[in-house]
Amino acid sequence: VEVNTEKEYYQVDWRTCDYDLEDDKDYKIMVKAYDKTLGYVVVSLATLGDLKNTDTEDLIPLEEDRTLPIKFRIEEGIVAPCAADDTTCDGVDDDCDGTNDEDYAPVTTSCGVGACASTGVTSCNGGAVEDSCVVGPAEVEVCDGLDNDCDGSTDEDDGVCDCEDADSCCDVDHKTCLDCTDGVHCDMTSQDCTADGVPDIYDPNTGLCWQDPPSGNLHTWDEALALCSDAWRLPTISELRTLVRSGSDAECNVLEWDMEWTTVPSGYCGVWDNCLSLSCWVSSECYPSACGTLEGPGTGGCYWDGALSGTCGYYWSASELADYTYGAWGVGFDGGGVHYLDKV
Repeated sequence: VEVNTEKEYYQVDWRTCDYDLEDDKDYKIMVKAYDKTLGYVVVSLATLGDLKNTDTEDLIPLEEDRTLPIKFRIEEGIVAPCAADDTTCDGVDDDCDGTNDEDYAPVTTSCGVGACASTGVTSCNGGAVEDSCVVGPAEVEVCDGLDNDCDGSTDEDDGVCDCEDADSCCDVDHKTCLDCTDGVHCDMTSQDCTADGVPDIYDPNTGLCWQDPPSGNLHTWDEALALCSDAWRLPTISELRTLVRSGSDAECNVLEWDMEWTTVPSGYCGVWDNCLSLSCWVSSECYPSACGTLEGPGTGGCYWDGALSGTCGYYWSASELADYTYGAWGVGFDGGGVHYLDKV
C-alpha cells in the first residue's frame, strides 16, 4: 500500500498477471478497514486484456505489466476500530457484530425525595438511554415523621406538628405530643424503636433510642463493642452524656443535656465528640463533688432517666481517648460524672 500525502489518497497495485483471471467471471475489488467494507467496484475481463467496469461499461486500462493501480481516499472519521464489546448506548455497532448496543448494561436509578422517592432502571432504546424511574405523587404534609409534600423537609409546615400547651416534644412515631414544660426534659418512653417486637427506650429530647441496660454484667471495652449487633452500637461520649439527669441540685447539672448537644458540649464538662484528649477533662467540671453517690433522680439514685432500670454504674462509650490509646471515655451514672478507664 502506498500513501500519497500530497493528494491524500491510498494506492494499491493489483498485478493481474499473478492470477488466472477468467473472462466469464466478475471480480469485486473492495476497500475494507478492520471488518467494515468501505466501498467496492466490480470488474470483468475485456478485450486486449484490459478490465471493464461492469456498472459503467468503461474500460479500465492496465499498465504494461498488467498492473491495475487502485486509488482510494478514506475521510477522517469514516471508520473506527472494532471495540471488544458494545456497552455504549449510541445506536452504533461498536464491536462490528451486526447488532447495535447489545451489551448495554441497565443501571438502577432513583428519583424524587421524601415520600415521593422511587426507583427505576435504565434501558437502551434506539441509541438513547431511557429511565423508568417515576417520581411519586406529593401529598399534604402531616405530622408523621415523613416528607409528605416532597420538598426535602419533614413536618415543617406551620401547625403540622405543634402541640398545644406543650413543648413540641414528639413521641417516636412523631404523632403523639408529650406534655413537656420549657427547659425540662421530656420523659423517656418505652417504644419498639427497631421493630423487632422488643420494647426499647426512646428519648424524645434527642431522638435517640436506647436498650434498657442489663443488670450485673461487667465487660471490657472490646467486649462491649462486640455485644452490639444489628441496629445497635455503642454511643459516642456526646450521645451517652445526653442520658445524664441531675435532678434538682443546681450545682450538680454540669453534664445536663441541652438543645445543642450535637454541636457544643452539654453542660460545662469539656469532653465530647470534638474534644477527646486528656486535656479536655477537668475533674471539678466532669465529676462534680455536688453529685453525691447514688443521689440522682433515677431508680436507686442513678443519674439517669427513670425509664432506665439496669445496674447503675460505669458505662462505656465508643469514643477512645485521642492521646491515650489504652483508654476510652464513659459515664459513671452512680455519680453523674464523665471519666475514662483502661479498655481492659
